[in-house]
Amino acid sequence: EVNVQDQRHDPESLLSWMTTRIRRYRECPELAWGSASVLEHPVGSVLVHRCDWEERSLVLVHNLADSDAVVPLELLQDQPGTELVDLFDPALRLALGEDGRVEVPIGPYGSRWLRLVREGDLTLL
Repeated sequence: EVNVQDQRHDPESLLSWMTTRIRRYRECPELAWGSASVLEHPVGSVLVHRCDWEERSLVLVHNLADSDAVVPLELLQDQPGTELVDLFDPALRLALGEDGRVEVPIGPYGSRWLRLVREGDLTLL
């Protein structure tokens, strides 16, 4: 029998997973107040949308298939050194090419919340 007390101390538990997602959502005003747009790309099983608010941007990638995918995206880049940083795995940093292109790997039924970070940003990750 698993109870809440056990799950609070288990970083792999469903409670921890959900708590982390709620915390990240609250830290992302782009999701609540930003303008949203769906981004075009060639992978039919993946939904990608972008939320922009003031000087902040999030790119959310959702794989609806039972297999891995690599999603090529073309994002406007306004300065060198721009990268996408995964809010649930900050070690994953994807640098945008000079042409604003990037490839995002994603697992089966996975999702990535990627903050667009420009060089010199003090944005909270």
